[in-house]
Amino acid sequence: LILSVPITDKEGKAFLSDVVVNPTHAAYIPIKSSPRNFAQLINSLKGRPYGWGGLSYYNDCSAELKGMFLPFGIWLPRQSRDQIKITEMVDLSTDTPTQRLTYLIHHGNPFFTIMYIKGHIFLYLGNFSQVDQKSPMVMSYQNIWGLGNVARDKISIIGAAVFLPLLLSYPEDPNFNSLLSRDTFQVSHLNHLPPGYPNLILPYIL
Repeated sequence: LILSVPITDKEGKAFLSDVVVNPTHAAYIPIKSSPRNFAQLINSLKGRPYGWGGLSYYNDCSAELKGMFLPFGIWLPRQSRDQIKITEMVDLSTDTPTQRLTYLIHHGNPFFTIMYIKGHIFLYLGNFSQVDQKSPMVMSYQNIWGLGNVARDKISIIGAAVFLPLLLSYPEDPNFNSLLSRDTFQVSHLNHLPPGYPNLILPYIL
């Protein structure tokens, strides 16, 4: 593939230069929204530091999802509160944490269901069996700053893009405030976008 990329000259001014890229390192987008492609993309992003509002060119939660869905031709707004509204939203804010978990187990679409808890948004990955529990564990992917405690007087810093199980409580410290127990809990399924929603077409290259 031949790409035109901006580089600097000796005076520090930008100009376009054609470069050749191996097809294994680049692709026309939109690419196929397959579990394999999602997994490859997420695998390249995990562990990257959290950046408030894009600080130091790192992602916060909404920038992480916006950048992740772009290669698949799905345009997301920049803010988390807007991302959850692009398709029909299911508001589970009046449900209990157990009811929310049950909804995700039965209605979640891996890689296409996003969850919003006011100020934070994250991606549903699927259900995973546990030997010692009757119900499956719901796994999510997100770029998160940290987990607060129930008293809301301290926070345990994560500060990175991570895989995080959605548990009613965390065995490492039961005082952590579960993401399932936040006052706001809304869900949207991006595989049910409304007709005419903006999608990318060729020849964009990633």
